[in-house]
Amino acid sequence: MTSGAEEPLRVEFAGDCWELDHDDAITFGREADIVIDTNPHLHRRLGRLRWHDGVWWLSNVGSAIALDVCDAASPSRMTIAPGTSAPVPFRSNQVRFKAGGAAYELLVTTSQGHELDDPSGLLAASTTIDGSRVALNHEQRLLLVALAERRLRDRTLPPSEIAPNRVVADRLGWALTKFNRKLDNLCARFDRLGVAGLKGDVAGLASNRRERLVDHAITAGLIRIEDLALLERHER
Repeated sequence: MTSGAEEPLRVEFAGDCWELDHDDAITFGREADIVIDTNPHLHRRLGRLRWHDGVWWLSNVGSAIALDVCDAASPSRMTIAPGTSAPVPFRSNQVRFKAGGAAYELLVTTSQGHELDDPSGLLAASTTIDGSRVALNHEQRLLLVALAERRLRDRTLPPSEIAPNRVVADRLGWALTKFNRKLDNLCARFDRLGVAGLKGDVAGLASNRRERLVDHAITAGLIRIEDLALLERHER
């Protein structure tokens, strides 16, 4: 890989650097061109960078881990859900992801970012993974929508912006014990599917499991803003 192309791409991780020309592509993950870690929670290949149709593309080739892309020069960010791709959005991109309890970051720089039109800078990728790949019954979807309501209405809010369990349970008209049982079941189900951060160690369930559950449901396209109508119908 050399840097002779008009729009080369530079990738940095853990003190190492790779420069890509238009004919190059590079993957990163547990067993990829860029080896991130031996962490068993990390996909063998999580991401891929390549030039296509005049644009550098970042693809999430994993199945359960989202890629958060932050602009190093501003608060703008976007999320690339599993199974989706998007143009590299900024000149200097901090590509962040988590696997198990570990967090990682790559720096991806290019002389020309492809700024997208959403003023919030928090965008879904150009295509969305099919939510039907994970079948949810009515109450499971309702619980996810109620938990994620604030995030669905305002995608600029931080992941911690979730109503307390008792508030959500009251809104749904459920006893708190019913709400907690259904939340436990959902977290256990997605944990079995490989979604990290939903269960803790011997101390019990992860304290931020609601944030991780909501973040996965939104970035994987399992719930969308249109699903708020389910909540509105339920309250009638």
